[in-house]
Amino acid sequence: MEFDEDKAIEFIQNCLDVIISSDDILDIIDIIWDFYEDNDLLEISANIEEDDVEISKLLSYVQLMVTKNKWLNLKTDIVEKIVLAELAYEKSLDDF
Repeated sequence: MEFDEDKAIEFIQNCLDVIISSDDILDIIDIIWDFYEDNDLLEISANIEEDDVEISKLLSYVQLMVTKNKWLNLKTDIVEKIVLAELAYEKSLDDF
């Protein structure tokens, strides 16, 4: 199955216990994919979720970018939940 932003947003929203706008989630997804591009991880098959060091680097990167982007007023724990939900969505693509 191919990555679909709309399905990813819906998947992530279903994983959260708070309401986060689609735009904010999409901004986080874009930041995640920027990290992938910067680290030659654009292939979903790279399976970043299996490497705790890479997950830690990804989370740190996303948090830094959220801090720099003042319009994204999201708490650290929410950002982490969004990132982990996005990784779960990517992993679910392997199941098809």
